[in-house]
Amino acid sequence: VDKPSLDRLLGPGSKSPQDDKSVDPEKARVQINAMVLRKHFYQLTQVFLLPFGQFFEFETDKNVHLGPRWNPYLELPYLPKFEEQEFLKDVRLHVDQFPIKGLKMQRKNKMVTLYRRFLRSPNFIPWFSSQRDMAKEKMRLYMKSRLVSLRGEHFLRLVCHVSVKRARLVRSRAQKYLDTVVSRPNLDAELRDAITDHLRTLDSLLPPPRKPPAIPQNPKEAKAKQSSRVVDL
Repeated sequence: VDKPSLDRLLGPGSKSPQDDKSVDPEKARVQINAMVLRKHFYQLTQVFLLPFGQFFEFETDKNVHLGPRWNPYLELPYLPKFEEQEFLKDVRLHVDQFPIKGLKMQRKNKMVTLYRRFLRSPNFIPWFSSQRDMAKEKMRLYMKSRLVSLRGEHFLRLVCHVSVKRARLVRSRAQKYLDTVVSRPNLDAELRDAITDHLRTLDSLLPPPRKPPAIPQNPKEAKAKQSSRVVDL
């Protein structure tokens, strides 16, 4: 426990900030000290978990999702991949930025060791997975909000300048996303209607798909087929 936290602890015989004579002074002192310690260790835990925050924030290439031209079908959001060795390397390089005062080199090395132990403890995977699940839900809601906002002319302006090839890619991904949405147990009608509207807009813009060229037949085979039709008649 750091010195500021220790200074806030009440020793035996200390007066409680509460001036209620009906409260046992010793009991009040224990409760206040427990509150101080809980707050201290909570803040310490938040500082310790700070480096993991980057893995719970979704992003897109060049962070296009932060701008008005974001097309969710072309620039899909994703969560950064977690790799233990890269993470520990990053901790060692940026440990000076942690809001912990008086962190000497020896303690820095101990912190990296502490992170390594945490990563290999039975508590890490359940905690990390739950945080990732919450991040995925946040990402899903953010993407839904964007798709629902792109209705009519808003979506038309977003796709009218892309090439036919990329427009077909948008349509393919929109169709797959729609199939996923309608297959969920709890149908999101608002999202379904938005994607359906996008598909209609794309179908009105895209030229019809080209038919594959007919395969030329061997003259003898063509004549034999024609003869068989005459016999059938």
